[in-house]
Amino acid sequence: MSSSELEALQPPRITLGKEIEFLLAFLYEDEPDPDEAHKSRLPPVLRLPYNPHNGDWDAGGDDQRLAEKAIRDLLTANGFPVASGLRVLDEADDLTRRRLRDYDRYRVKYEPAIDEPSRRGYRFAQIGIATPVESASPEADEALAHLIRLLRSSYRVVLNHSCGLHVHVGNAQAEYMPLAHVKRLAALLWAADPLLAMLHPPRRRWNQACQSIRERSPLAHGDYCVHEHDYGSQGKDPFIQDADSSDAEREDNDDSLAGSIGGLDSQYDQGEIELHPDVKIEIKIEIKIEIEPEIYRQQPENPIRGAEPQDQIRELKDQNALYASRALLQNRAASDPGVFAGVAKTFETTSSCEIHTLMWPGTKPNYDFSAYRCSSMVEPGGEAKRTVEFREAEGSLDPEWVVMWCGIVAGLSRFAIQAPIPEFLEVLELCDRAKNKDGEYDVIDLLDAIGLFAEAEYAESRLRRYADEWKLMHA
Repeated sequence: MSSSELEALQPPRITLGKEIEFLLAFLYEDEPDPDEAHKSRLPPVLRLPYNPHNGDWDAGGDDQRLAEKAIRDLLTANGFPVASGLRVLDEADDLTRRRLRDYDRYRVKYEPAIDEPSRRGYRFAQIGIATPVESASPEADEALAHLIRLLRSSYRVVLNHSCGLHVHVGNAQAEYMPLAHVKRLAALLWAADPLLAMLHPPRRRWNQACQSIRERSPLAHGDYCVHEHDYGSQGKDPFIQDADSSDAEREDNDDSLAGSIGGLDSQYDQGEIELHPDVKIEIKIEIKIEIEPEIYRQQPENPIRGAEPQDQIRELKDQNALYASRALLQNRAASDPGVFAGVAKTFETTSSCEIHTLMWPGTKPNYDFSAYRCSSMVEPGGEAKRTVEFREAEGSLDPEWVVMWCGIVAGLSRFAIQAPIPEFLEVLELCDRAKNKDGEYDVIDLLDAIGLFAEAEYAESRLRRYADEWKLMHA
């Protein structure tokens, strides 16, 4: 068997790109240190030359650019390959290499989504660091942990609720995922969303930069959606049409996908992958699976997050309102449609465009399929992102937790794409049981069920550590 044939038999590789957001405290050269009395126990503060043209909050100005350069210089001096910050416009011959040319190094960038903190005498730069795109591995984990330790020991870095820890999931070929894979990933994230939320501060459910697909999306609300590839049949101009097609020809065409990229099967999916020899997963989701009792942890107390009372909801909203507007936060659905109602709708879709529309709450969702909307896919040979973005995690500079969350993201994605149908459906059924029987099945069971045993052990310790602060109950 040739090497190419062997490679074809391998399961699709998952690649990750991580984004760390934080605020870098700095002072002008002649300004006093607000923590002068404690500076022996603190990292150095970044000093920049006085700039009379910048205001107190230098959003993207000269101070910001100098702060970014300081971080790039720090990483370069410590052996991290760093992009210059300037876009390289060379035309790489290899399409994959061209798409990944901006993602093979660490990138330091201005992050305008980070909002102004309390000052306490400091000035701040809004910094995002994006790692190279690479497969999950112990080496990648250690590099990420070392990066965070280096930042914490070199400068005074600050987090607030507007900072995020984002993970982009793609494949090694820098191609769009097949539609079957996107369906599976969307279905698992829909089912597991309430459980995964337990690993994060409850205020994240009220943050407009990571709105829950299970609570605030059109799929959660049961809204009727007009998908981009159907615009030609819904009174709107078709999203894509032949340059020489006439209006009359378009009006006479009854095909709802006319003049569009439709289901994307021929261009991107090469047909939907057969995941089972005799029956498709869309039919299998109707089956009730017998749950084996040994899958549950034999522990009397499982932490759960109960329904928030109104005073707690106000508190969570207020925590986010300190850093961002509430105006963009979509309403919560009046009731949860449940796991299998959403999964069924997901598997009924004919294109990734539809999945994006169903999961899009109007601004950034906690699991973002924007790269798979029609308007993001107009140039098959282009360099647009081809990833699903996990936005649920709040910004963190705890290297152990950051590495663990990235491992959870990789494990969830691998399971969604590679798991045999019975195991995949069993996990969906268990997520449904978690909704209907509070506390019987939780996020630790979920991680165990998909084979993330070390991550499950860490998650359990994390839930115990934050039980009081996050108002976790036990069942």
